[in-house]
Amino acid sequence: MAKIQELEQKRSSIIEKMDALSKLDMNDTQRSEWDSYDKEVKTLSEDIQRQRKTEEHVKSLYKEEVRKEKIEEVKDKTLIERWVEAFKRYATRGVVDDEFVPKDGKGILVPKELRADPILTTTNPAMINKVVGPVSVKTPGGEDWLRAINATFDENLDGNYSLPSIATVTAGYVSEGGDTSTFNVTPVSIILASRILGGNQAISRQTLSQTNPEILQGILKVIDRAMGTAKVLDAFTQMAVDASTRLSTVNATSATFDVVLNMDSSIKIEMQNPVLAFNKSVANYWKKYNVGSANIKFALEDGEMNGYPVFIHPELPANRMYQFDATDLHIGTFGSTPKILIIDEYAKKASGKIEFQILEESDNGYANPASIVIADVSASL
Repeated sequence: MAKIQELEQKRSSIIEKMDALSKLDMNDTQRSEWDSYDKEVKTLSEDIQRQRKTEEHVKSLYKEEVRKEKIEEVKDKTLIERWVEAFKRYATRGVVDDEFVPKDGKGILVPKELRADPILTTTNPAMINKVVGPVSVKTPGGEDWLRAINATFDENLDGNYSLPSIATVTAGYVSEGGDTSTFNVTPVSIILASRILGGNQAISRQTLSQTNPEILQGILKVIDRAMGTAKVLDAFTQMAVDASTRLSTVNATSATFDVVLNMDSSIKIEMQNPVLAFNKSVANYWKKYNVGSANIKFALEDGEMNGYPVFIHPELPANRMYQFDATDLHIGTFGSTPKILIIDEYAKKASGKIEFQILEESDNGYANPASIVIADVSASL
């Protein structure tokens, strides 16, 4: 691959020179120079083609060797063990095992069953080639938190995905000869459109070859949760955009329990899965807010507030309270391959590192503004 890139860069440089000459009223010397460049470009193109064929032959031979080796090995290996070995082969040889080839042929597939994605190197030498305990993961919850609140996950999407909703309509009795009211049942749609979520990480070749599979398995959770946390933050940001008319102002002066009651009263439709959500600072405020007068009863107790379950996430937008129908929060992923890992062996070759990139196509949205209210309680916190 490096040789091909070098040849392609050289060819591009010569073509630029040819282009510059072609814009001139060329003399005999310049024509001869152009002809010489033309021959060199043709030779380079042939060399590039030969190099590509050679690489394909090498990969084909290597894949056959791997296939033969795996016939006996695969019987006793788990999915994660097979994937770790496949990742190492991909990173060092550029060959992807058939089991983990994405449909589009780009990168290496990260199976859903792993519930965590690529591997991350460590700079801690004590974690190399040793028997170790579970890796401690300290990042906030991600997709697991969204699933806990019963958000709707839309998977394998293809193209834009519409979330239509119809506002509440009103019917009423009329006097004799009077006109009935006109219903407006035109659906309003929130659109989920594919966006790229991802990140990069460098790993040394030494770490890749020496690190225990147990370490790799534990570290998988770190990036998975980081990707999930990004989804949580984006989902609640999209909530405020998709339901901009539902930003409450009932709490302009202070956060009293009346704010909580008014939030609930402002929702006029039936809720399938009503929940409250906010960050830790908001939660801690309500944990010490007494709503029982002389009889101590705090606003937030036993994971509930005003009869609704409360979900707390440390990374939610500051000073905001969300009351909403969790089933109307949609988390969308696009394509049959949810996450792809791509290797770049050359960007950091000077330092002996391999860089990988994890990518996922996803989008988030809130389907029905009538089932949500968002209150700002910054005045009291």
